[in-house]
Amino acid sequence: MKIKVLRFILLFYLIGSGFAYGQSVKIEDVSKINQRNMGALYAGSEVSGYYFLQTLSRAQKGQKEFRLTIFDPDLNINATTEFVESKNLSLVEGITCESYILLKFIDFAKFRRILMMFGPEGTLLSKTTLELERKSREFPMISIYGNKQEPIAQTQMYTVPGQGFINYMPWIDKTYRISFIPLPDQGQPWEYVLNEEREGFDHLAMTNNLLLNNLVKKSSKKDKAPDFFLQGINRHSGIQQFSIQIEDQFQSEPLEAFANEKGDLFVIGLYFEPGRRSAKTSHSLGLFRYHIDPQGHLIDKKYISWTKEVAQKTKMNRKGKIDGGYLFFHDILKNNDGSFILVSEQFKRTAD
Repeated sequence: MKIKVLRFILLFYLIGSGFAYGQSVKIEDVSKINQRNMGALYAGSEVSGYYFLQTLSRAQKGQKEFRLTIFDPDLNINATTEFVESKNLSLVEGITCESYILLKFIDFAKFRRILMMFGPEGTLLSKTTLELERKSREFPMISIYGNKQEPIAQTQMYTVPGQGFINYMPWIDKTYRISFIPLPDQGQPWEYVLNEEREGFDHLAMTNNLLLNNLVKKSSKKDKAPDFFLQGINRHSGIQQFSIQIEDQFQSEPLEAFANEKGDLFVIGLYFEPGRRSAKTSHSLGLFRYHIDPQGHLIDKKYISWTKEVAQKTKMNRKGKIDGGYLFFHDILKNNDGSFILVSEQFKRTAD
């Protein structure tokens, strides 16, 4: 029997979350540990406990047995739940809302995605299964770059505080899907389906009433420069509120978005010369900031040029490039006064 001590992993998780307790616990029959297998539970803003999902070694042939353990804040075991699934099932992502847990699994053999929601006592409250295409974009990110035992973790699920979960699903049967999984007595589930083939479909921000998404589309297969659209989905009903194309004298690519207290949205990204493809293949001219209202109307926009504003703070050549290097953006943060901080790191290019 393989035995690993959970105390080191939980301590690492707690330190990373801003906590550092002295308690520890030992769990037997743990063959493999990933950070996505564990998380914190909350009561309001306070940590009320933790969960840990493990794969047991005693399952019968062709099966995989899981155990979900719920701990209190002192790492005492509150509850355990065991369930049996296919041996090809792997956990892709886990997320919590208050003391509820949503786990996303992928079955690589039967091409299925399974969502399971568990309550505070570890009780299975819901289980939904969706058959996937073999060409689904949900698989290449997992089965090519990972394997059946170690899929690549993806952030496609988001918490709606006190209400439930939002799950984004990439291209399935040439559609994109967003679903809302409510907590008990917190509204009705809904699903939004976009029946258009797109190059990309990403979550940008969430307000009290909206989900803001970045939709990427090409006019034709030969078109090298994609078009970017900002889409607003009603968070309570799943109905599209607006879809606006980002059109100006530049080619603009959104990276991040934030909301203020009024529900206005601030979209930040890179801008390029017209006809350029994206940040992956082209050098940008600088950064842009769009300010839009909750109805999708543009209030104002601002551009920050590498060769003008940024060159005053760091050395740039006349083409807006850092001599012998490049900037990598780690994060974009919004201050209370409405200004933004872009956290980046400068690298020097080295020979291959």
